[in-house]
Amino acid sequence: MSAGVLRRSDSQPGRVLSLLYFTNSIGAAVGCLVAGFYLIAAVGLPGTVLTAACFNVLVAVTTYLTARTSQALRRIRPEARNPRG
Repeated sequence: MSAGVLRRSDSQPGRVLSLLYFTNSIGAAVGCLVAGFYLIAAVGLPGTVLTAACFNVLVAVTTYLTARTSQALRRIRPEARNPRG
């Protein structure tokens, strides 16, 4: 996934990759804390796994829709591909 994002973003590949890494790390940390301190006690282990699966599907759908919207905007506005030039 990161390779696809880097291909779309010609400028500042290091910044884009570091942002992807950062958001992945924050999501993993928050997920571990919420699962360990709240979800297992509230809904048990099967409920926690189901909740994690639902969040993964939500993130996948959001990413897919964002990518489609980005592609559609680039077709409508060609200057959006390279805002600097």
